[in-house]
Amino acid sequence: MTADLLALLRITSRTVKNSFLKAGRRGAGRGAVLAVIGALFLFGAYRGLGRVLAAFMNIPGVGSVLIEKLLAMVFLTFLFLLLFSNIIIAIATYYLSDDMSLQLSLPVNRRALFLSRYAKVTVNSSWMVFFMGLPIFAAYAAVLKSGLPGFLASFAALGLFLLIASSLGVTLTVFMMKVFPAKRIRDFFVFLSVAVVCALLVFIRLLQPEKLTNPNEQMLFKEFIASLQAPSAPYLPSFWASQAVFGFLSGAYYNALKYLGFLTAAAGATFALMLSVSGNIFLRGWWNSAENQLMRYRKKFFDRIDYRKYLGRLGPAVREMVIKDVLVFVRDSTQWPQLMIIVAINIIYVANISMIDLSKLPAGYSIIIKDVLFLVIMGFAGFVIASIAARFVFSSISIEGRSFWVVRMAPMTPGEFLKEKFWINFWPLLALSEVLVFLSAIFVKIDLFTCIISAVMGVFFSVCLTAMGIGLGAIFPKFDAANTAEIATSYGGILYMIFAIGYIGISEFLLAYPMHMYYTRGISFFAGTESLLWACLAVFVFLLVQAAAFALPMMRGKRALERLEL
Repeated sequence: MTADLLALLRITSRTVKNSFLKAGRRGAGRGAVLAVIGALFLFGAYRGLGRVLAAFMNIPGVGSVLIEKLLAMVFLTFLFLLLFSNIIIAIATYYLSDDMSLQLSLPVNRRALFLSRYAKVTVNSSWMVFFMGLPIFAAYAAVLKSGLPGFLASFAALGLFLLIASSLGVTLTVFMMKVFPAKRIRDFFVFLSVAVVCALLVFIRLLQPEKLTNPNEQMLFKEFIASLQAPSAPYLPSFWASQAVFGFLSGAYYNALKYLGFLTAAAGATFALMLSVSGNIFLRGWWNSAENQLMRYRKKFFDRIDYRKYLGRLGPAVREMVIKDVLVFVRDSTQWPQLMIIVAINIIYVANISMIDLSKLPAGYSIIIKDVLFLVIMGFAGFVIASIAARFVFSSISIEGRSFWVVRMAPMTPGEFLKEKFWINFWPLLALSEVLVFLSAIFVKIDLFTCIISAVMGVFFSVCLTAMGIGLGAIFPKFDAANTAEIATSYGGILYMIFAIGYIGISEFLLAYPMHMYYTRGISFFAGTESLLWACLAVFVFLLVQAAAFALPMMRGKRALERLEL
């Protein structure tokens, strides 16, 4: 088995190597740009988190407790995100990948094949969390004055934590695909989405976010801060990982080694459990999935709608392209898990925001909390839109696959093609962003002026993030992707998320000063000459950023499609 496993891993490594060689100097340049941008992002995260941790440490009596609980919250968040990410990527890697049938026909050990795919799932689902550990652990090491050995030892705990999450995700995927026949794969996705929603709701309730703005009136503020605790769940791997990492960074090596031992035992147990299902259970589930793909397609409700009746004003080519995109989306069952992620995230957001009661804030902190809430609400809306766009909008060009030549032969220009892609993706994102703003206004009871500004920002976010997704998707297409998950995690997808987060941050930064002045002085602050000048300047630069974020990607994407050789 070992020889077969090494051979399969060698094939994967050669595939990666050949892709870099094929890219040539242009690929090396892209890699260098991505490395620089990623390094700047990680450095910014390190400096920002370092300042937050230093501020917490300056709180007498509760500083160390706060940063320890914050680390526990971070790992608990990582655990839920990793489980869901591993399940989605495992479905795409084991059951929906084009080359899986070829590899199953090879004279190799089945368990070796399963483990080679497991390695791929682990890397694809965990690399981002691993790199996010760099600024987090570095910030903690700087604040706690830990040495290099403690910093490096923390990654041993993180690596075991990632293996546990990966093994659990793959095992759960195999069992689900065995229980639910592949011809009912959409029912399986519905079940998965309900399970994720329930798990995330439990997670958010364990964090008890209402404690942040609903302290007891007789409670001192320091006691209120100290009561903000991560859930007491000593049986979860996230708790063991946070205790091990904090122990290494704070010098409590005995406690760190104890919890590192728990992680090692759990990693071995979950890996053994995963191996036990890598035989017939996995093969039966895969066969059901393959059998479902050979079944004759049965028309559903969406296939019976006369779309041409409602799209009569569009040109013939654009109308048929819109109908094609709609039917492809509703027929592709692999799109539904990603859609359910958005539902789960929004349910969590609504549950969170409904617990906030600004009327019970300690005196003197309402203005600060209002500033933070405005930034959080708009930041969350922007991040949700960017996440959806990375999965659906950015991949809308590449998802055409090897049939893109049909699009090029259609009687429509690249500009018309990009406009069609823009409008069909823009309206759902706009509706979602405005719903989030509306719900936030209801639950938080924000004033009319803030509600209007939030709604306007939602429109700008929807327009610009959609344009960035379409434009970068045209500049960095990936028509040879084995599954749609590879498109969002490609070079262009990563670059899009970095630009999207930067765009959201810059937009919020430009409006932070006018909104802060509004909260402190009311609408009358616009009457002051100096305040009005700075507010107008901030708004003017904000509008320039929006115009550039919309126009530049669309124009560059149009040129890229015009120069594209099939």
